[in-house]
Amino acid sequence: MNGTPRGVIELNVSVRETADAMMDALDSAGYATVWHRQGECAPYVRGAMAGIWDGGQLNESEAVELAAFCRRLTRHHTPVIAILDFPRRDRVARALECGAVGVFGKPWRIDDLLATVEQNLRSTARSDGHTNNRAA
Repeated sequence: MNGTPRGVIELNVSVRETADAMMDALDSAGYATVWHRQGECAPYVRGAMAGIWDGGQLNESEAVELAAFCRRLTRHHTPVIAILDFPRRDRVARALECGAVGVFGKPWRIDDLLATVEQNLRSTARSDGHTNNRAA
């Protein structure tokens, strides 16, 4: 990527290869990324504009992790998108209850993920009435 990043997206992903794929795709779209594995102490990311959480079937322990990630980011009006293994309707509802603004099933397409990130950034900025340190 050349120039100034469009903003920072925090990734909470357990598998390095998945994180690498997301980081490459987001970087090519102009975003900087910060990655940490699920279950590890999360770094403090000032001004993150979105979060992406990658999980499995959203069992109870994953729901606890997702909810904690969402609470930490939504304190700063930062939207979180959850990615789940072939999510059923009840798992999508549970992810939304945990605080995610959107849910994707695996396998995911980067174009769809980027469109959702950008749509939620615009929606959050409009509802907040400000950009919360986000690049336009």
